[in-house]
Amino acid sequence: MGRLYIPEENQFDGPWLIGHENLETLNELFNEVDDKLKQALYKTIENTAKQQMDEDQNLDLQKKTAKLRKKYNKESKSVEVTFTDGSTYEAHDIKAIVNHINTHSTQSPEELYAKTTRGSRENEFSLIINSNAEKEEGAFEYRIRCLDEDIQQEIKTLIDKWIKENKPSRTLQLWNSAMPFWWFIGFFVVLISWSNITTTSSKSESYKTELKKEAKKIIENKNIRADQDSVLSLLLKLQTDYVPDTLRAETVVVHDKAAKKTFIFSLIIFLISLIRPNTIIGIGKKYNKLLFYRFWWKYIIFGGISLLMTTILSDSFLHFIQW
Repeated sequence: MGRLYIPEENQFDGPWLIGHENLETLNELFNEVDDKLKQALYKTIENTAKQQMDEDQNLDLQKKTAKLRKKYNKESKSVEVTFTDGSTYEAHDIKAIVNHINTHSTQSPEELYAKTTRGSRENEFSLIINSNAEKEEGAFEYRIRCLDEDIQQEIKTLIDKWIKENKPSRTLQLWNSAMPFWWFIGFFVVLISWSNITTTSSKSESYKTELKKEAKKIIENKNIRADQDSVLSLLLKLQTDYVPDTLRAETVVVHDKAAKKTFIFSLIIFLISLIRPNTIIGIGKKYNKLLFYRFWWKYIIFGGISLLMTTILSDSFLHFIQW
């Protein structure tokens, strides 16, 4: 059976809306991964000691294991947060970082970097959350190397579970990536629909329409005996496009309901697209901004657009039935 391929590095696009509850579970994950790496190191050391015992029966297993543990006792575990002003703060775990920022609520975290190494670089884990990532970088990224394949798969499963529970929804990602498109379309549709909400029409057209309706009524109602002079006058007016002088100069403003609905819908889309949620570590000074992003997405973008679409579809359905 071939070796299972487990990628060392994985990147995930945002926007990640990270709050206290997300960081709390991330801290639990970080500590659990650290324990798994320690298990992998001890397991590798024991296997190495047993292998050397098979080659040399005079070796003492316990002494050899203790010697190898002492040799590979290199370990480091740290978490560093970078703030928008360029300053940094380092701690032993993510919980300590959160506690520090909670007591210094004026600080704005921009990047969170966590790393743990057990024994060597072949047995380490690191993750980064970057609220100002470049296009080629992921807003959330992690790297993993483990001495034991089975334990590495266990770690991978733990990380994937956390990502699945905390990652941004696919709908939010699609909306965010298409935001420039929505802004562009919304802007031009607003301009076009606004110019077509009202149109000016001459009353002469309305007069001609009424003459045609009257002629049609005479034709369809054969039982009605119409005055010949009236019929002749009506025929002459239709043939010569006659319009009284008093009506030629008068105009009437016509309101286009479809254009009005399109204008309102496109204006809302345009205004919504002006705010684009980005990856945020929503603690400290950025806590209120995180709450705003979540409210904006849940109630304004998702809820508002859903309500608009429902209104438009129901209106179209009623119009179809009436038709």
